Amino acid sequence: MDNKQIEKAADEYVMLHFIDDSNVVLNDPFPEAQATYTRAFIAGADFALSHQWVSVEERLPEEGQEVLLYDVNSIRLYVIGWRRKRGDNKSMWALSNGFVEDKDITHWLPIPPLKGGEYGM
Repeated sequence: MDNKQIEKAADEYVMLHFIDDSNVVLNDPFPEAQATYTRAFIAGADFALSHQWVSVEERLPEEGQEVLLYDVNSIRLYVIGWRRKRGDNKSMWALSNGFVEDKDITHWLPIPPLKGGEYGM
């Protein structure tokens, strides 16, 4: 879903909340409320989309960015790891306790910041 689709969905959502019983859009005196609903909808959609599993075939995280990895061949399916810098002659992925074969990682998930905006490490 791209930004234009999110904005269109936000507009549609807001219109559902600002139409009276006779299908007349209530523009006055509610423009500030409409803008607030729109901003809140877009912020919620952005948050939801940024906290979903991403296929490694779709895109990869930034080099060095710690992410949650889905490892199809591990006893523990979920591990914290990061993508190595290019030029390493080992696998693409590194873990705090070793490495994993590239073919075993199928998805990754950004680690959200803790309250206050700081990341875990």
